[in-house]
Amino acid sequence: MKKWIGIGIIAVLVVVTGINIYIETSSDNSEDGMYDVSGDPNQDGAYIVSDHDRIEVGEDPPDFEVVTLEGEEVQLSDLKGKKVYLNFWATWCPPCKEEMPIMQEFYDEHQDEVEVVALNATGTERDENDVRDLIDEDGYTYPVLLDKTGDVTDTYNVFAMPTTFFIGTDGTIQKQTHIGPMDYDFMVETMNELD
Repeated sequence: MKKWIGIGIIAVLVVVTGINIYIETSSDNSEDGMYDVSGDPNQDGAYIVSDHDRIEVGEDPPDFEVVTLEGEEVQLSDLKGKKVYLNFWATWCPPCKEEMPIMQEFYDEHQDEVEVVALNATGTERDENDVRDLIDEDGYTYPVLLDKTGDVTDTYNVFAMPTTFFIGTDGTIQKQTHIGPMDYDFMVETMNELD
């Protein structure tokens, strides 16, 4: 009898272990369609969200109105007639922080040729003051807009940060969306390709 009880307990443990392994591998570390792409379990952020449609080249970007860090209202459609880099970022995003000094250098040298608009996904931040602290601490001077509700980030189907949309003077998306940090040469090349 003891032998059968022992075999039964082992069988139950094997089944439970198998179920747990199945659940672990089938979920693929996802929760609500979010997948950790950082490779670092201690890192905040760096997630992507699946099943989102992209805004394609030739389409009009969705218009929005948000406030800057200084409290001024900005509407995207007011920038029509200018080349625009619409860059989505967050303070918890290491690749964003890597890109920011390069974007500042680009802005310093080309702000008369292209509008650099850094739209912070404020709805994903722990504290809105984190945004101001980072900008002030590092001395960034390009416009920083606050997406406090996350509606703009959702509307643009941003699934990784940083993500940059390239809008031409006609108000349409003119280049393929860039996901990940941009380097200086890429920014200049892309600016020159926009109409």
